[in-house]
Amino acid sequence: PAAMTLPNKDTRSVSSLLNSRWQRRKAGTRHPLFIRGMQVVMLLLVASILMFNRLSASRDDHDKSIDVLHLKPNNENSSNHQRDHADDAAAAAAPINAHAAPLPQMQREADFLKTLKSCLPQNDKHCKTYIPPRKEVAQRVVLVTPPGRIGEKLFQVLKKILEEAKADGLATATNLFHKTSIPPYGYGKTHGWTRIIRFVPTPLAMGVADTLQTLHDAQLSNNEVANADDVHGILRQYIRYHCRLSHIAAHTSLWTISTDDIMGASATSTNFEHDALAFFGFSAATGNRNNDSNMQEKSHTSVNEAFQSLQSHLSDLQRSSSTILLQKQQSSSSPTKTMEELLAKLDQIMDRELSISKNLSAWPCQSLWTVGEEDDDPLKLGELTKHVAQALSPDCGTPLVECFVKRDKCEAAGDGVCK
Repeated sequence: PAAMTLPNKDTRSVSSLLNSRWQRRKAGTRHPLFIRGMQVVMLLLVASILMFNRLSASRDDHDKSIDVLHLKPNNENSSNHQRDHADDAAAAAAPINAHAAPLPQMQREADFLKTLKSCLPQNDKHCKTYIPPRKEVAQRVVLVTPPGRIGEKLFQVLKKILEEAKADGLATATNLFHKTSIPPYGYGKTHGWTRIIRFVPTPLAMGVADTLQTLHDAQLSNNEVANADDVHGILRQYIRYHCRLSHIAAHTSLWTISTDDIMGASATSTNFEHDALAFFGFSAATGNRNNDSNMQEKSHTSVNEAFQSLQSHLSDLQRSSSTILLQKQQSSSSPTKTMEELLAKLDQIMDRELSISKNLSAWPCQSLWTVGEEDDDPLKLGELTKHVAQALSPDCGTPLVECFVKRDKCEAAGDGVCK
């Protein structure tokens, strides 16, 4: 056949071109144009991969920099509405910032701390130590705390101290309990306890953060997300809870443990163990453990380890409480976005609680079920706040507990009106 003229002016016949292409393929080589084209494709592919990685890294860096303490202000214009919601959601999901500024005390927290009462039988013979008349004659000591890791870890410290005391022959007739329910009004025959121990976190809102985080970790209340109303309501419950305990301290042996007793400059496991043994009513002179130094050092190891675990938790909580509280408020319709706004609201709550209770001296204390927002409905509680109210209310149906005061019966029934 006649030769064909190609666009590139190659005058070779089609058969010769096909033949030469077949020869190159057989020899494992490619046409120069094909090779050049493949090189261009590879360069474009590499460039695309590098660009994608750079964009991904930039996006990751942005996500890691999100901090709930630096959310956008409320005056952001409406064009950024969707972006604000995305930022809020990412901030709420961000891990707790362990390096956040410690949560300061509320302005009137010092006034609140002055209302706290203790009744130490080793110092005051009027502090009653009722022992229920049962087959097993033993004093019943209870640690009473709101739900949270603080109470759980403090209970482990006290438990280890009691175990060591029993090993020393000091506490053969003492049982230790941990409860969240407040003892009902009355004497030992009403609440059934010989001695009561409570812990007051400082600042008080640190305890609220501990309760909220513990409930979140436990996934209670059908995974209900905490909001600003829960933070405010649980703070009110904490104040009223300690109001009740201070009233009980007027006659029942009660030891108030503060954060300073655990974290203060002079706080050691040895000092704390000494104070605990004194409150339990134990005397080292009655012990039967020998004085071998190695045995004594070994016997206190478990107490020291539990004490250090409590210290570590409180230290972490002191740094993270502000972040926890701000995170829990992100789902609110009007979330608190700055630490200043949060503290102003907490100050307002503390001031109001001290005012309506005459510095927690009015009897009976305010209800645990009327802690909703005052400008809305104090009886309107979220699921988490209801869960805490139920946990804190007197457990009137248990053995050795009798509720005679109407307020206790109402609290146990979840009746905040109590008419």
